[in-house]
Amino acid sequence: MKPPLNRSLLGAAGLAGLTALVHTFAGQADVVSPFLASSLDATLKYTLLACWHMVTVALWLSTLGLLWASRAQAGAARPLVLLLATAWLGFALVFGLVNVWFAGQIPAWALPQWILLLPVGALGLYAGHRLEAQT
Repeated sequence: MKPPLNRSLLGAAGLAGLTALVHTFAGQADVVSPFLASSLDATLKYTLLACWHMVTVALWLSTLGLLWASRAQAGAARPLVLLLATAWLGFALVFGLVNVWFAGQIPAWALPQWILLLPVGALGLYAGHRLEAQT
């Protein structure tokens, strides 16, 4: 018998997928293309490009992981959900800290990525703790 659909995790997966889409397509146009066209050292450019696409892979794999977890048995899903939720909360924290650290050098809302990252982590954490009650 299949476990019931976990709506919190399905919502987290949907938001994660939206974030991955924005990163993959809008980020390519707004961030990647300009820095590739810049006069930065080639090694630095392609290191940043590789890092960008490592994030792309992380976003898409975590989307798939959350989607799988939304239909998985609670005991099997919980460790993955908590790991992914913690990662997304960490991603949000990084953007928040960079915003604070470089306040005055960049506009306060120059890095709004945390707005997409935080809800995925929060929903995942909520769902992960609810999964504990089901095991």
